[in-house]
Amino acid sequence: MRRERRIAEYQSNIRPRIAAFTASTPVFEDLADSFPGLLFALASNYNDGRPRERALALAHQGMSLRHIGDALGLPLWLRRLPSAAYTELFAQLPMDADFGLRLGSFVPTDRRRSAAWLSGVSDAYLVGGRDLALWTARAWSTLTSAVPPNRAGMVAAFYWFSLNPGTHGHALLRGGFDPRMSASGTAEEFNIWLKRIALVEWLGTGSLAPWIPDAHIGAYQFVMLRRAEDFIAAAAELDNCLEQFAPRLSNGVSTVASISRGGRMVACIEIGLHETDPAMPAIVQLRGYKNKRVPTEIWRKAYDWMSHAPIEPFASDRLTPSAADRTLARQRLWEPYLMALEEHSDPAGKVAAQRLRRTLMPRLRTAPVARRPAVPIEAMCGVPAERQPTMLQRVREHIATLTGFQHAEHELLRWDSIERLEVALRGRRPR
Repeated sequence: MRRERRIAEYQSNIRPRIAAFTASTPVFEDLADSFPGLLFALASNYNDGRPRERALALAHQGMSLRHIGDALGLPLWLRRLPSAAYTELFAQLPMDADFGLRLGSFVPTDRRRSAAWLSGVSDAYLVGGRDLALWTARAWSTLTSAVPPNRAGMVAAFYWFSLNPGTHGHALLRGGFDPRMSASGTAEEFNIWLKRIALVEWLGTGSLAPWIPDAHIGAYQFVMLRRAEDFIAAAAELDNCLEQFAPRLSNGVSTVASISRGGRMVACIEIGLHETDPAMPAIVQLRGYKNKRVPTEIWRKAYDWMSHAPIEPFASDRLTPSAADRTLARQRLWEPYLMALEEHSDPAGKVAAQRLRRTLMPRLRTAPVARRPAVPIEAMCGVPAERQPTMLQRVREHIATLTGFQHAEHELLRWDSIERLEVALRGRRPR
């Protein structure tokens, strides 16, 4: 039971390696209590070669943890981290006392944050050396306060792109990393960069055909925003939140166009689905500089633009980029950084690149069908209020009412047949 408890304290992906390494020698098993990081380093290929052989020999001789760590090149301050912090190979950090004293004082007390913290410090050391690792350890809580746990690895990417102009990630920066800036100021720049990254990851390469074509209406020009750079430029010119629009665009029913007059942008218009006819477009919002209301003239021109355009019924794939297009955009964005990590002399660079590939470039699926505005089922089916039919009966009655109506397939959420509807309503997947 004691052995199982010691192994269970490590992450699930590390447990088999730890169990196999400690099965033959009780001396190594005791390291799970005294120095979990040393046990993980010996069980992995940390500083593999003669230093590892020397450390194993000292461990068999019963030498102190300091002597074994010095032989392996493992700083003693890592002893403060719990077993759960060691999930993958980390960088070979400096051994000097000054670095260990300063960095060790920032070790998080929360066990749940220790793994992300160690990965973040390791990535920062690979990217920018000891100074950047110290800065990251000190500002970690502020930097990652609004970042999902699986995105914590992007902190070092933010630093790297700040120092490498000419890359797509650098072009998305507003100010970039500055060591003279406070932690809160850097966190603000980092969060803005993340929101711009989200635009690229959703919009893809910007190859979607607009739902409503660009046009000149009188003195005004209406142009659809297709790429992340278009949203960033519009947000800068109108001083609004368009660069944070990725979550709203990801519903698959919204699109945005800029309105210019005389070469100067005066407003932006969001087009979505009509409330009563989900197959047709409607104006969701129309705002000017700093999200202020616009004159009546711009409203009239907006309605003229929509009324004179050859509008086609809504299709779920019209406003949702394909998975292949979004994957291509992510590859163009992240490949320079990932290649720099893979080419690093430290083996931890390749491990970090593999982790980031799983996080930043996952296998994407086709975008889901857009959700329509909720309509009371009684209003759609004509079912009396006192009657309580099952959901499957309501859908069947609704299908019967759509016979002969134009674009009925859009109301059916583009399902192929009633059988697939039945499977979904019953909570099962089709075989």
